[in-house]
Amino acid sequence: MEPLVLGELKSYTEVKLKLEKFKAIRKGSPIAASMIICSIAACSLLMGFLFGSTTLAFYLSSLLGSLLAGFGCVAAIFFLVGVILLMSQKGLKTPIVNFIIKKTCN
Repeated sequence: MEPLVLGELKSYTEVKLKLEKFKAIRKGSPIAASMIICSIAACSLLMGFLFGSTTLAFYLSSLLGSLLAGFGCVAAIFFLVGVILLMSQKGLKTPIVNFIIKKTCN
């Protein structure tokens, strides 16, 4: 009688482990897919941003007549954006944290 109970207990634990594994996969797959999509989108946006800022720098250079002035203006714009982001860090932090929590909990 004991070997039968032990065999069923072993079978039950194996099935339970497989079930938990599939639950973890079901929860993790959307998160992984979202991370991959966000990574690809971030790379695309970064490339567009880099090419756009280089184009803006050359355009400003042609208007101002100096490469140094054009690229300096673009650098100043980036500096101002960075300062603004640092100053408003607390206001931006909460929505980003809430977005991450929503993505991981759903």
